[in-house]
Amino acid sequence: MAADSLRLSCKQILQRLQQKDVVEFSCVLCGQLVRGQDALMDHLITEHEVHCLHFDNVADLDGLLQHLSVLLHGGAAASTQWICPVCGEDTGSDDVRALLDHLRLTGHKYWNPRTIPSLASWYITCTSVPGPTADKTLVETASSACSCSAPREVEQDSAEDGDIESQWNDMEDEDEDWSLKCDCLYCDYTGEDILQHLKSNHHFDLRLSVQQRADLKDEYDLIRVVNMVRRAMRGHRCPYGDECGFEGKESDYTVLEAHLLARPEHRLPKQLSRGHIDLIPFLSDDGLISMLLASGAGFLQVEEEDPDFPMVPTVRELALAASRAPHK
Repeated sequence: MAADSLRLSCKQILQRLQQKDVVEFSCVLCGQLVRGQDALMDHLITEHEVHCLHFDNVADLDGLLQHLSVLLHGGAAASTQWICPVCGEDTGSDDVRALLDHLRLTGHKYWNPRTIPSLASWYITCTSVPGPTADKTLVETASSACSCSAPREVEQDSAEDGDIESQWNDMEDEDEDWSLKCDCLYCDYTGEDILQHLKSNHHFDLRLSVQQRADLKDEYDLIRVVNMVRRAMRGHRCPYGDECGFEGKESDYTVLEAHLLARPEHRLPKQLSRGHIDLIPFLSDDGLISMLLASGAGFLQVEEEDPDFPMVPTVRELALAASRAPHK
């Protein structure tokens, strides 16, 4: 029953994401109407400096916003005075600026189930579905949510032999093995050469970095990594985690990217979340997750050198090495 409830919640979230250009939400602080949950989160951050746990984890967003509105006015429908939802302090003012000043001074601008316990019932939590069955349910949901067509060559070959994994392994360029149209983890680039883009533009080898992590063992872990990085970047935080202590300006990705270039090990989280919540796609129709699911365990495997066919330098590599050798 718990797995069915979680699946239903995931479907509600994905349906809302698919209607992000249609559904409007009212800001609980100023009443401004914004279109889509992402726009609402951006509005709360940029206009009011209020940070909520991401709405992708909320099945009934309208209900959550109504609950927040009740907390902000002390449960009195006719009240116009603002109350801090974190500590319950009454500002004694009907001017929202009094509340915002209080939030800044006290640090109560972070609204999540830890700071406001009553919000816990609105968020999907990992305690609701224990065990590996939950992982399977969520990954199936993630796969269906992020499904996209495989390259035509792969579809044709798969129809012939029914073995898509062998087709991935038979292709020549390992970076092209998993090339689907994907959104970059660290910028607004979208393309089919995402792995090469990460190398060229961010000096980051995603596959090599994943293979060097002993704690990344299966496709579930890859999905968690993608969602954790996307969530951190959307919140203008270093993906490495709280241990980093990076503090950048809102919406200034240039500073954050400079930090990640200087500390490439910070591009992935230091500790991998084991909660089921990070299996829910942070980005609707996430092509990168689809690519990882299509690759199966291949993305995690380090190719061993065949002793009968050892890797030897090419003529070009020999010529390049000779040109760099010091002259005697």
